[in-house]
Amino acid sequence: PEPSPQPDPCAPPLIKRAKRQCASVPAAVPASSKCDWEGPLGLLDQHLGECAYAPVPCPEACGAEVPRGQLQVHCTTCPKRRVKCDHCGCQLLASTLDKHVAEACPEVQVDCRGCGEPVVRRAQAEHEGAHCPEHPVDCPYAAQGCPKRPRRSRLKEHLADSAVLHAVLISRMLAKSRDEVLELRETVCALEEQSKELVRENKELQGQNKELAEKSKALHKQLKDLKKFPPCLITLEWAVENFCATVADGHKKFCSIKFQLLDYVLYLVVIVNDEMKGMNNEGYLSIGIYHESGGEVPIFLDGSSVTLQGETKDSDLTRVFPPDSCIYSKFEGTSIEEYVRIADLDPYLRDDQLQIVVRVRLHPSITLCTRWSS
Repeated sequence: PEPSPQPDPCAPPLIKRAKRQCASVPAAVPASSKCDWEGPLGLLDQHLGECAYAPVPCPEACGAEVPRGQLQVHCTTCPKRRVKCDHCGCQLLASTLDKHVAEACPEVQVDCRGCGEPVVRRAQAEHEGAHCPEHPVDCPYAAQGCPKRPRRSRLKEHLADSAVLHAVLISRMLAKSRDEVLELRETVCALEEQSKELVRENKELQGQNKELAEKSKALHKQLKDLKKFPPCLITLEWAVENFCATVADGHKKFCSIKFQLLDYVLYLVVIVNDEMKGMNNEGYLSIGIYHESGGEVPIFLDGSSVTLQGETKDSDLTRVFPPDSCIYSKFEGTSIEEYVRIADLDPYLRDDQLQIVVRVRLHPSITLCTRWSS
C-alpha cells in the first residue's frame, strides 16, 4: 500500500481533515497517456515528475516536447545538438554540418575549378595561383602594357606569339622613361639653382642680421649713455636770408648748414608749400629737423618747439612738436606742417630775413647754442 502524506501541523483542524480525505482519494493518469499508473491523488504530481510517458522539453532548446522515456533517443537526432566535423574537428550544430562540409570546411577535398584535380579546400587558392595549368595568369610584360592573360599551360606559347608586341611595348616604355629622366634632370638642375640662390640669400641675410645686431648694440649703448645724463635744452638759432627774393625765383626749400649732435649729423629745413603761387596766396611754411644718415634717431622731440621771432618777444610765433615725435631721415623728416601761412609772414620778415629758433629737449648734460646764416 502507498504511504499517505503527512498532514500540515500548522493548518486549522478543518483544513487538515480535508487534505487527509483528498490525499486518500484514488487517482489515475489521464486515459490519453499510455501510462497505467493508479494511486492516491496526493502522489500524482510526484509520479508525473518521474513518469516515462510525461512530455518534457528538449534540453537543446529545439522547441520539441517528447516523452521522458524517449528523450535520450531524441537527443541523438536533435537538429540543435552539437556534433563534430569528421574532417576538421570543429564543433557545430547538427543542422549546419552539411552546409559546413559542402561550402566551408578547410579540410574537405574539392575539385580544382580549372584543371579538375582534387585538392584540399584550404590549398585551393594556392593551387590555382601557383600550380593549376588551366588558371589564367598575367603576362610577364603586363607592366609594359600587355593586356592578355593566357592559361598557365599556354604562357610559353603566348610569349612566342607576342614577341614583337612585347618588343614594341618595351621600346615605348624605354622612350617614356628616357623623357622622364630628362625631365627629372631639368627639375634637379632647377632645384640646385634655387638651392644656390637660397644659400646666397641666406648669407646676405646673415650679413644683414649681423649688421643690424651691431647697429642695435650701438643704439642700446647710446640709449644707455643718454639715460646717464639729466634732461637739458639745446637751442638752435637760424637766420634765413633773402627769403622773399629766393621764393620769387622759384625756390621752395631752405636748409641750414649741418651740425653734429652726439653721433648724428642734423640740419633744419623750411619748406614752402607746393600750393603757393605767389606771396599773396594761401600757401604755408613747414619747419622740421632732419638727419643725414637715414632711419630713426633715439632723440625724441617731446617738449621741443620752433619759434619765428618777431620785432618783439611778445610777437614771437612758437609751435610745439607733436607728442612722441623723433628725428627721421631727410626723406621723411619730423616737421610741423602748416606752421604759418605765407600771408601772415610779414611780422616776422625783417630785411627779407626770417629768424628761427629751435629748442630741443635732449639728455646730454651740456647746453649747445649755435647760430648760422643760410
